[in-house]
Amino acid sequence: KSIVNMEGNIFIDDHQRNLNTCNAKHPILLETDCKKLWNEGYKGKVYNSWKEIYDFIKIIVDNN
Repeated sequence: KSIVNMEGNIFIDDHQRNLNTCNAKHPILLETDCKKLWNEGYKGKVYNSWKEIYDFIKIIVDNN
């Protein structure tokens, strides 16, 4: 997914490898079911529901 220019955008994925290779301003790891072994050690934003992601995006929009 690093071939898509995500600069200045939000990118949501359920696998940290895709987030680590993107250039999005706000990469978000979505773990709705449970913690996955392949996502251990991810240092970025992690949300467990679409509601949490919505709340985060609302903060960004309200502050711009």
